[in-house]
Amino acid sequence: MDADLHGRFPYIDHPNVAVWSGTAYYPRLCGLVTVRIPEGGTIRLEETEAGTRMSHAVWMDFPNSQRERALKWLCTTVLDDKSKLYDHTNKELIFFKERLESTEHAPTS
Repeated sequence: MDADLHGRFPYIDHPNVAVWSGTAYYPRLCGLVTVRIPEGGTIRLEETEAGTRMSHAVWMDFPNSQRERALKWLCTTVLDDKSKLYDHTNKELIFFKERLESTEHAPTS
């Protein structure tokens, strides 16, 4: 799912939580129409017995107008964007996991 996202981080509690919000611009119908959707998410790092768990809860805000309700229906049924969004977010988590693990250093004696 291609989109151009412009956003910011209004809240960061380093290194535990980062909250982001912005507007995503989704080109549809081969770029003839661009749909703007407010989006955001909460990224968390949580210590567990097994190590550190990273999660990313994502939201999209479809305003409650007739046009936006139709767009939401189209995105969640016909275009199957919900599963595409899940796959995209999962790829982001894998990307960050690989980057974080590649920068781990062995303890020096």
